Amino acid sequence: MKSKIVCSVYRCAAAVLFMVMPFMIKAYTISGRMVEKETGEACLGVSYNVYLLSDTVKPILSGMTGEGGRFNFSVRKSGEYCLTTSAAGYSPLRHIFEVKSNTDLGVLTLSAAAKELDEVVVVKSQRPYPQRRRQAHLRYGERPRQRRQNGVGDAAKGAYGERRR
Repeated sequence: MKSKIVCSVYRCAAAVLFMVMPFMIKAYTISGRMVEKETGEACLGVSYNVYLLSDTVKPILSGMTGEGGRFNFSVRKSGEYCLTTSAAGYSPLRHIFEVKSNTDLGVLTLSAAAKELDEVVVVKSQRPYPQRRRQAHLRYGERPRQRRQNGVGDAAKGAYGERRR
């Protein structure tokens, strides 16, 4: 009887611990919005990476902006972070921020890339595919036959090019 009571107390304690545990883990939410500098329009599909400021080699998370150019992600530790962006037609952006609580980075502006590419013209050319030489299937230990010059064979040579005796 006593062991059943102790066992049920441990089960209740474990259940309470698993219900409270997610609230013990702190996660800070970082949000913001990306817009184009010249027009003020939202930038959709801009990819971003978030790094710890102490280690800018390996990103801790990656994502893309959604509807309205909005982004939203969570980090578990407070500290200094670096957000970098990359999108076709825009200059890369590097934004350093500090996280102590839930943070709104506000509006980040992306400027158009200064260098534009020249026009590309695709032309189809008719070039035949190179013909492959047929490989003779040889049995183990056989040597390939040598080609004869001008179709005329040397009577003194055998089929494989060695001298007859």
